[in-house]
This record gives sequence, structure tokens and C-alpha cells, in this order.
Amino acid sequence: MVNIKRNFYLTILVLAVLFILCNSATNVKAAPPFCGDGKCIGGENADNCPEDCATAVCGDGLKEGSEECDNIDFGGETCLSLGFEGGALSCNVDCTYDSSQCTSGSCVSIPGKCACDGICTSKEQGYVDGGGICGDCDINQPVCGDNLTESPEVCDGTDLGGQTCVTKGYDYGNLACLSNCGGYDTSDCHYDSTGTLQIHYIDVGQGDSEFIITPDGYTLLIDAGEDNKGSSVVSYIQGLGYNKIDYVIASHMHADHLGGLDIVVDALNPDVCYDHGGSYTTTQYDQYVSACSGKRQTLVKNDNINLGPSVTATILQAGYNSDENTKSIVMELTYTNLDLLFGGDCTDTCEATISPGDLEVYKVHHHGSKYSSTQTFLNNILPEVSVIEVGPNSYGHPTQETLDRLTAIGSDIFRTGLDGTVVLTCSDGINYNIGSNSYVAS
Repeated sequence: MVNIKRNFYLTILVLAVLFILCNSATNVKAAPPFCGDGKCIGGENADNCPEDCATAVCGDGLKEGSEECDNIDFGGETCLSLGFEGGALSCNVDCTYDSSQCTSGSCVSIPGKCACDGICTSKEQGYVDGGGICGDCDINQPVCGDNLTESPEVCDGTDLGGQTCVTKGYDYGNLACLSNCGGYDTSDCHYDSTGTLQIHYIDVGQGDSEFIITPDGYTLLIDAGEDNKGSSVVSYIQGLGYNKIDYVIASHMHADHLGGLDIVVDALNPDVCYDHGGSYTTTQYDQYVSACSGKRQTLVKNDNINLGPSVTATILQAGYNSDENTKSIVMELTYTNLDLLFGGDCTDTCEATISPGDLEVYKVHHHGSKYSSTQTFLNNILPEVSVIEVGPNSYGHPTQETLDRLTAIGSDIFRTGLDGTVVLTCSDGINYNIGSNSYVAS
């Protein structure tokens, strides 16, 4: 009987112990696997691992608890993710973000159009509104052809940046943008019609330079003397009221003709630089090519230059033979009855290939050299007036032979070296004046 009671009480005791143990196991939460390593990581917090997370350790290189960052641990955040345009995010000693090196600017994220994330998407390409929205932060290369001017574009399609023919120095016309977005196409911009043809044979010493203003307001400069004469040619043209011209022609590549053209091109921004298309090994040629980059066009025989409806400008010869003088561009300009010839340093060989017929005014070839203006050629053109562009020189220009041949055909002779700049004017294509001298074109 005693044993039975003893066994009964032992059983009750065992059950009670098991009940207590079961309740204790149910109320205990398992600690995270890294709890106790001294670092508050891997989902640990002050509740499940108080020994690691009761206090975050700022400076241990681990972003913990309420820390924004810790040394180089930014929790994946960057300047861009924090809303800045770019830059380098760093961490303060108190484990808060230091955004002082993050950059902000005009870039603003716009839903559906752009996000300032440093990545240029197809939607963002070209999206600029004048304030630089999205353009400054994400776009590295502008999209030429999207009708939006983006740096470094000068213009783009119909977006001319507020520029017009008038703001570019002309009186009227339609300004356009070049297809490469690198500049303006002013070919349809014009000056008001002067109603008068003007030819200015500019005195540049031993060299050539002729500035032509047509009755329809078009402008053309042929040659600009030596490189030290470019500035004086610019000043002369600007003195006539022109800060922009339509065309220049380099008659050929010798320095006393194209030497000053680079200065003219830089200052007066012609739309086209015409020449015979060849090359030459001189500093002056290199400067001309550099100034006319993207503007050079080659003239060939029978080409025409658009100088308005009142006149015709026809190329009679260009690039002939291998001699540079013989390659000179020869152009005939006609205004009703008035015919004029311009031919650089065209030689006797060059002259033998052209037959313009009777002329009123002849710009004497090659400064009056005896190797040009042959009797045969002069008998063909019979100029009423001959203009020799010449200055002090060691070549003997103009030669007495040439002067005698011109006198023999009855041509009045003007020389820039003696008369200074020679100016011709004509308002009707028939009656023209040179200085105080009046003539009638037939």
C-alpha cells in the first residue's frame, strides 16, 4: 500500500515537471543565428538580440540600427538615389549622410520624360526646355534633327534659338539651320536691294581684292591681298555697312590673293568659300582652309553663282592646267549691257581657253604682267576700261608691254597703286561711272 502511494506521488511530480518545462519552451523565442557576435546585422534588432543591438556602434564600418551610414557602408544609397544630380556621397562621424559633395542643378525628374539618374534614355534624348531640364544631368550627346537646340548645337531644324536673318546682320529673308546643327544657313538671307551695282577694286598694294555689291543686295569678295591686308579689307567692307557677306572667292592659292581671306572669313562669316579645289603648300593656304572649314565649294567651268536676278555671274575657267596662275578662276559678270571680267593671275595659256567677247571693264590679269593680257586676248575683249591692281613690287608690274597693248586698243587705265581704291557704280546696266568718269555700256 505504501509503495502504491509512493508511485502515485512520483507520477504526479513527473507530470508537473513536464508541464512546467513545456510552458517554458513555448514562451522562449529563438535568437537570430548571428546574435552574440557583437554586430547588429542579419535581421537582428533590440528585441531579438539585445546583446548586439541595444546600442549601434558608430564607426565599426557597419550600418546598424538607426544609423544612416557608417564609414563606407551607405546601405546602397548614393547622391542620385537621394535626389541629387550627381557627386560623391560620404558619411559623417556621427553616422549620418554627408551630402556636401553631392551636386544639384537644373536637372529635375519629370514623370514620363526623364529621371535624373545619370542614364540617358530614348525618352530623355532631346528633352530640354531652355532651363536645361534633364539635359544637363543625363544627356551627353545632343540629338541633331529633333528640332531642339542642345549644347553644343548652334541650332536644330526649326529651333533657331531666337535667331533670324535680321539678328544675323541681314535686312530680310529666311534663316535656316545647317543639317549638322553646327551653324546657320543664311543662303536665303538678303540685304535690301541697293538698285545699284558696285564694284570696289580695293587697294591692297601688290595683290588683288574686289568687293562686289549687286543691285539685288548680294555681296561677293574676290581675294583679299596678302595676309597682312585682311584686316584692312574687313575695315573697308564694314565701312560700307556690311558686317556679313554672302560669298568669297579665292581666285587661286598664291598669298597675294588668298593671304587675307582667313581674316575676312572669320570677321564677315560668308556662307560659301569658292575656289578651284586644289591644294597648296603654304601657311596662307592652311589658314584659308582652316577658316573656311565646312564652307569650301569648288568652282568649275560654266558654273554660275547666284548674285540675284539682276546680274549673271558665269565661271569661264577654273583649275586649268597645273600652273597655279593658270588655274585662276575667271568670272564674267553681266548686268544688262555692262560686262565685266575678273580673272586673278590668268596667264596667256589660261586666256587662250576663254573667249568672252567685247567687255566694258577688264580687271587686268596678273597685275599687268607681260605674260598675260596678250594682244590676241585683248583684241577679243576690247575693254573700254582696264583696272590694274598693283603696288610696289620687284616684278616690274605693270610691264610697259602690257600698258602699251592696253593703250593700243583705246582702253582707259586705272591703277590702284596710283589711283587708290577704284569704285565702279551702275544703276541701270548701261550707264556706269568710275570716279568722275562716265561711260555707256553698249
